[in-house]
Amino acid sequence: GTMLLNNRELTEARKVLNIAVNIDPNYEKAYIALGKVEQELGNLDLAILNYIKATEIAPKLYDVHYRLASVYNIKKQYEQAIQCYHHALEVAQEHGYLQYIAMSYEALSQVYLKQGNQSHYQQAHQQAIDAYLAWGATEKVFSSIMENAPKMENLSLLFTHTNLVSSSKKETLLKKVTKSA
Repeated sequence: GTMLLNNRELTEARKVLNIAVNIDPNYEKAYIALGKVEQELGNLDLAILNYIKATEIAPKLYDVHYRLASVYNIKKQYEQAIQCYHHALEVAQEHGYLQYIAMSYEALSQVYLKQGNQSHYQQAHQQAIDAYLAWGATEKVFSSIMENAPKMENLSLLFTHTNLVSSSKKETLLKKVTKSA
């Protein structure tokens, strides 16, 4: 089923994965793959049901919480998305997965931004930056700062980690911030 999914043969993948969960109703990876198939097909409610089933079977899998949150985000069900991103963060933090911590905080910050919650946005965005830095992804930090500069009310947050980027990038950042102010 997963190979069919990877090859974008979604209808066939769905058939095979449904057979797999009928044979083994506790096969969480099949539910995750079914969730991906349904999400790709635009069947978001079915994607949610499959991801939820996977979380019931294997609550400590980061990926399924993150995917479930992303579907809720697409459906503009922001409170559910926030809750699922927090579950993803708990799992990632428990296992020390810096990359996943960073990705979850970044996605969470975007949900807060969509809600118009500037203070939570800034907090989650800063936590994403800190996690990306701990992971060693300084280029990601710079691009994230550049992308989000116009959205930041407290511009001092932008310069917290600028010592990690070259002076030419600092100039680019300053120009962007000045333009947006």
